[in-house]
Amino acid sequence: MKNYKDNVKASGFGYTAAGKRELGLRYLNPVKNSYLLKILSVDAINRVEDLIEIQEVQDRLKNEFYKERGALEARYEKSYEPLYEQRYNITNGVNIDCESTTTNQEEKGVPYFWLYAFRGNDALNDMIMDHDEGVLKHLENVKWFRTANLKVFKLEFYFCPNHFLKNSILTVTYHMIDDDDSIIEKIIGTEIHWYSENCLEKDSTGHSRSFFNIFSPTEVHDKHKDLKVKYEMQENYSIGLTIRDEIIPRAISWFTGEAALQHMIKITTKHSNFLDSLSPGVKKHVNILKNIQSDHDELKKMFYKERANIEAKYQNLFQNLYHKRYDIVNGVVQAKTVSNDSKASINQGDITNRDVTAPEGKGIPNFWRHALVNHELLDAEITSPDGRALMYLKEIKCSKIDKGFKLEFFSLL
Repeated sequence: MKNYKDNVKASGFGYTAAGKRELGLRYLNPVKNSYLLKILSVDAINRVEDLIEIQEVQDRLKNEFYKERGALEARYEKSYEPLYEQRYNITNGVNIDCESTTTNQEEKGVPYFWLYAFRGNDALNDMIMDHDEGVLKHLENVKWFRTANLKVFKLEFYFCPNHFLKNSILTVTYHMIDDDDSIIEKIIGTEIHWYSENCLEKDSTGHSRSFFNIFSPTEVHDKHKDLKVKYEMQENYSIGLTIRDEIIPRAISWFTGEAALQHMIKITTKHSNFLDSLSPGVKKHVNILKNIQSDHDELKKMFYKERANIEAKYQNLFQNLYHKRYDIVNGVVQAKTVSNDSKASINQGDITNRDVTAPEGKGIPNFWRHALVNHELLDAEITSPDGRALMYLKEIKCSKIDKGFKLEFFSLL
């Protein structure tokens, strides 16, 4: 990268990934941030102060949004619990109320339910080695929940007694930087105690290749993670999200292969043969689970509808702030008068001795370029040619579309 990125960082625009404000009134002091004063006019500095006030309002609204959305999520997760309990009882042959007189424990339940629910998902199937199957056949249940900190969620894996694991419960906890589950900060897994150290197959480098590696994430000693560590963390996190958002809510659909078919993916021949081999009694249990899934899906639809209403309400509030931000950044409106304290701290010599490369014009020059470069993840992707092109960026908008979102980038003419 060229030096322009160092200069951009020195200006202090934007927010770090941790969400801490890096530019405030106290940073408008030439002693602490002389480069900022060299590239910005007094008018632009006033505008930055206006933007900070707007950002503080948005942060408060965002916190209210997260709390409201979290309360809604918790309420519906509570309503799913009786259905999950029914699923647990049926898959494990506990208190089943159906026409079955068999004394075979496997016939009373659904054998290898979670193993084949995982196998039905393409991403998880690729992670599960043949030697993992013996352990996963003893998996009785999988749960997830958020901690009191909404930025943290935990997966719990419950195992019946077996000759592989000494642990009855394995957990993996994901810590996010934000409340939108978008950036992973760290992952903490259970230390697994095996009855035999040879349970897992080793590759040519001596490392184990196993689904159970998600419980032994790579340790991060500082915030400057190398690319390999970032990749491993992101892969682990992606698996965690898949289990939380796809497998647990729709386990029977993944078990039968119906969910895979909806994703235009075929289950393996081994999986298909296993399903064909199920006894009539087990298939009856599977049909009961499908009915439970239907009840769950109806609740899920209600949840999505309520969540969409909450998101729309806050999005309207955010849009008003974004319009104000646009007008300030692009010089559409006048900035507020700078405070006396700020005036006293500004050295006119610093302002007139401006960086000759700083573009002239109304508003705040290079606002979006500064904001993007100051983000930890984006910083690694922006090259010097990108930086020059971003000088002409005047607005970024985000809108919801079916099963996703759309970003729009508007440039100066």
